Amino acid sequence: MRTRLPGPRITTLCVTCLTLWPVGPAVAAPLAQAAEVSSQQVGIPVTSSEVIDHCGSCHRIDETGRMGRISYMRKTPEGWQRSLLRMVSLQGVQIDPEVARSIVRYLSNEHGLAPEELRLAHWEVERRIVPNEAPNEIVRETCTACHSVGRILTQRRTDEEWRLLTETHRAYYPLIDNQAYRSSGGTPDDPYPVVEALEYLAQALPLASSDWTQWSASSRPPRLEGTWALSGWEVGRGPVYGTLEIQSAGDGAEFATRAAYAYARDGATVAREGEVLVYTNFQWRGSSRSASDSDTARSGADGQLREVMFIEPGWREVHGRWYTGAYDELGLEVRLDRVGSDPLLSGTYPEALRTGGEPVDLLVYGANLPSDVGAADLDLGPGVQ
Repeated sequence: MRTRLPGPRITTLCVTCLTLWPVGPAVAAPLAQAAEVSSQQVGIPVTSSEVIDHCGSCHRIDETGRMGRISYMRKTPEGWQRSLLRMVSLQGVQIDPEVARSIVRYLSNEHGLAPEELRLAHWEVERRIVPNEAPNEIVRETCTACHSVGRILTQRRTDEEWRLLTETHRAYYPLIDNQAYRSSGGTPDDPYPVVEALEYLAQALPLASSDWTQWSASSRPPRLEGTWALSGWEVGRGPVYGTLEIQSAGDGAEFATRAAYAYARDGATVAREGEVLVYTNFQWRGSSRSASDSDTARSGADGQLREVMFIEPGWREVHGRWYTGAYDELGLEVRLDRVGSDPLLSGTYPEALRTGGEPVDLLVYGANLPSDVGAADLDLGPGVQ
């Protein structure tokens, strides 16, 4: 996803970090999902000269290269973009768009999430409509009245950073104390809801984790070039099948795509061309434009779709959503399977046959399928001839 921010270049960023008052005593009982690594959280050094030059006047850097606030949190590309936009809208920061994109890209890669960390809440960045179920009742009570739990699950922070986040909320939204944070309790035996929530978040979503340590040490840019079998589903139109061609277009993280697929229900065909930028070596963010006039009206005025996908380790499968952006709920569920030399079955249409019904034409979709398939070559199970 490419961020476009208005305004001329400026060399500083700033952030307000307010400490209003102590939140009260911590709860004693240990919580589940404790971190699997040492509790010592030392922060992630910043090596980007652009981040240091543009953020360093407010986010002080120490002798080890760790910057205030920035070194002590990890987020998705959308999370870092949101932080930068907040600096622009609330702190009056002006920054060149190209520099902003470069900063978001660096922070997403070096202060990001591992696949297993993001898998729990990938629906948040896919803009998928799902039940807003919090990991526990106290987090639901404290946080989800204002935003989805996915906003929380797609971040990792130190204990201190989780506390500073709640205090920043207090500064911007002072009514939140009576509404959620301090709506009840306040004694050692009955802590405020925010105190219990903070202890849970610090242990369940810490900055340091074995998943991130292993991924950041061993991951490398994905090799996606080639042909992929595309299968998916669009609400109101049914299943789609086709292919996606991927070509390298940059430094190992940028790709050009060309998709061709058909709707099984009515045979309508679509051709799309797009660009993809991969963050953290597995987070696909792209956009594509329709080359089909009949498809333009369904994918926005300019025929564009946003693409948010998850590249599975091993680079054999990619899955996610393509959606309009103007209306997040409109779009396609998409799965890509790498095409090799063996036959690959993507699906059939119709997906089910009525017992005792009339003869039906069965469409079989895939790659490397033989050109002359006979009935004897297919095994559809007992009762189907």
